[in-house]
Amino acid sequence: MIRRSLTLLALALLASLAIAGCGGNSPAATGPGGGTPVPGQPTAAPVGAAGHECDNIPKIDVTASATPVIPVDDVLLAKYPASVGGQPITNPSAVPLLAFICEFEGQSGISTIATESTVLGVDFSHASEGSFTATVNGNSVDVTAIRFPGQDAGQLVSKFSQFGALFGASAVGAITQTNIGGKNVSVSTDSGSTNSTYLYVSGDTLFIITDVAVADVTPVLQALP
Repeated sequence: MIRRSLTLLALALLASLAIAGCGGNSPAATGPGGGTPVPGQPTAAPVGAAGHECDNIPKIDVTASATPVIPVDDVLLAKYPASVGGQPITNPSAVPLLAFICEFEGQSGISTIATESTVLGVDFSHASEGSFTATVNGNSVDVTAIRFPGQDAGQLVSKFSQFGALFGASAVGAITQTNIGGKNVSVSTDSGSTNSTYLYVSGDTLFIITDVAVADVTPVLQALP
């Protein structure tokens, strides 16, 4: 079963942003070239030419006095529920996947994604990645979301083991289909675990909820679009 690798990467980014923002204003979002955001796509800095995609992505420098301009995908953020079971969600984030990979993996990470994009059947160039945390039954439930504007995110479910491997996730167990809280969900469970990983597709977005008991995941799935 996939572990918390994807979510931990997202939380690492959030931690960097929180530290960087302590002495300044909240991160700002801009459209390509600093202009108006493109509807339906994550706002981002202009993408460099092939082999130089990371050149124009702002780097997070926790020692800098000024808060960096961080791209934001408002469309993905709008898919998150305000609360789950009456408890407000925390730590919502949504950034272009390109910026996410450039920050943590650099240009080599982009090259890997470009190679795998054809195999996985999705275009990562305008994808975005985000996460939020819900509190259910006193437990923290981390939710990761990957959005592919204009594409069917469901294509990743059958190839999720390959997709997870790109982000250092451990092997995915057999995936079965079920309905939880009125939502059609793909589930992967370790033979020696009572917890599972849940994959839920909503149009162009894949929600990933890892290593969670069904009692805790049900209210989260019910709150998703």
